[in-house]
Amino acid sequence: MTRIIRTGYKARENLHPDPANRPDGSGHQDLDGLAVTLRHLGCLQALQVRPYPGRAGHYIIKDGWRRWAASEGILGELPVQVLGELPVSARAAGPLIAVTTSAQKVPLGPVEMARALGELLAEVGTQARICELTGMRPATVSRHLLLLQASEATLEAVRTGKLGVGKVRRAIAEERGGRPGAKPGRRRRPPAHFTGTHPLAAAAAERCQAAGHEAWTRLAEVACGPCFEDAIREDAVNQGGRPGVVMQMPRRSAVS
Repeated sequence: MTRIIRTGYKARENLHPDPANRPDGSGHQDLDGLAVTLRHLGCLQALQVRPYPGRAGHYIIKDGWRRWAASEGILGELPVQVLGELPVSARAAGPLIAVTTSAQKVPLGPVEMARALGELLAEVGTQARICELTGMRPATVSRHLLLLQASEATLEAVRTGKLGVGKVRRAIAEERGGRPGAKPGRRRRPPAHFTGTHPLAAAAAERCQAAGHEAWTRLAEVACGPCFEDAIREDAVNQGGRPGVVMQMPRRSAVS
């Protein structure tokens, strides 16, 4: 059986990739997003390592190469669990650890992810902040948060795989009285004040575009609700007003 002989922190420079780990290069995907979480939260999961033969104080990474790669320039030390004897040959040790750790990791389902993101949103205030902290893409966050508006029947359909996350928006529209079979791009008319004539429409649109929010989330094809709210808060703070109140210049009196 695998034995963890000690745990602790090791210098990143003393940890070395295993040449047999991910030779297809699959681990390089989205390292930037992982780097964001490491920068904000540190390394939350220890790397699995084994002593490097013939190099005292150095270790070969058996599981956790992505965390090691993404930590470059961010973390000088990483948490590790040093492994002892395994019930297989040294050649088979890497694949055994990779397969076992992968099998033991059960990702959150879409509904559970949505609820976790909802709780996080209540704490940090904006979707942009969630993306900053987690490294998740804005479109992914928006798509999951939309689930919080769905009925329990729709959520159950998502849980059982009968309904994809990408089709939830249409289901919600039909639940609220939208025309069944309407095209996914069709949505209800937004509030009149959240249109292109809004005083902060340009600022909100710039935020939404920079954040990469999907076009269907934008009210009146300008910006999504959270980006409008952020633009309003920033404008209020800049002008010394109360958050959520759009400050407008007083009308000039007519000159007789």
